[in-house]
Amino acid sequence: EFDIAVADVTILADRSQYVDFTFPYTESGLSLLVAVKDEDKYSAFVFLKPFTTGLWLTTASFFLLIAVVVWLLEHRRNPEFRGQPSQHIGLAFYFAFST
Repeated sequence: EFDIAVADVTILADRSQYVDFTFPYTESGLSLLVAVKDEDKYSAFVFLKPFTTGLWLTTASFFLLIAVVVWLLEHRRNPEFRGQPSQHIGLAFYFAFST
């Protein structure tokens, strides 16, 4: 009868009926490679999956905030920001998007 085993002991289904296996105190350095079947792995837009509605709204809000700040700072001194309002809006969004 043993209270403890210190060695490389393979955990098998049969052995787990007789022994309570715990996690090691140190990392063994072993790793497993497991194939995962995922239907979305071939999609070009898989990176958008973690984005929530709140994150999209926050991103759009900061996009608009940057556009307004750029317009406020540039419309008096920059000659490119003079002209029709559609030009102002277009340039502000261009600078915000490029940032």
